[in-house]
Amino acid sequence: MKKEISAGGVVYKKEKGKIKVALIKDSYGRWALPKGHVEKGEKREEAAVREAEEELGLMNLKVEKFIDWTHFIFRLKGQLISKTLYSYLIKCPRCGKLKRSREVQIAKWVDIDKAIELAAYKDTKETLKKAKEILKHV
Repeated sequence: MKKEISAGGVVYKKEKGKIKVALIKDSYGRWALPKGHVEKGEKREEAAVREAEEELGLMNLKVEKFIDWTHFIFRLKGQLISKTLYSYLIKCPRCGKLKRSREVQIAKWVDIDKAIELAAYKDTKETLKKAKEILKHV
C-alpha cells in the first residue's frame, strides 16, 4: 500500500465582522479545502501554505494554528493509498479575489457556516467546525 502525507487547511479572512473561508471545488466536483502533498524536506506547515497559495492564487498566507489530522484509505487507479492529512488554520492578512489554479474547478470565499454546509467530505466538515471554534477566540 502506498503511503502519502498531505497538508492544507482553512484559509480565512475577516470581512465586515464575519469570518469567510476559501473553498475549492476539487477535481471530483466536490467542495473541499485546499491541500496537497508534502514534498521531501518540506515541513507540513510550509506545504499547507504553499498548496493554499497555489490553489487559490494568494500570497503571504500565515499558519496560525494546527487544527487536526485525519487518516483515510482509498483506491486510485487500482492502487490502494493510505493518506494522512494535516490541517491548519491559515490567515489571509490582505486577501482579495481568488485566482484558482488549473487543478481547481472553482475557488470562492464563503461564510464559515455556509462552508460547513457545502463541504462534501465528512472530515472537511469536522475541520471547518473545529476552525470555527478556534476562531471564536481569535
